[in-house]
Amino acid sequence: ITDSGLKERLLRESGLGLEKAIEIVRAAETSREQLRSKIEETADSQQCQEK
Repeated sequence: ITDSGLKERLLRESGLGLEKAIEIVRAAETSREQLRSKIEETADSQQCQEK
């Protein structure tokens, strides 16, 4: 895991099993993708408004 924030979160979890770790990592990946998509949409929208 290269994301230090995610790594810290996993280390703080008590009683962390494989299934819970996978669930947390997948949720983080989904959130990151949604954020990236929103940023791209905003950038595209701003470019259209500038024209």
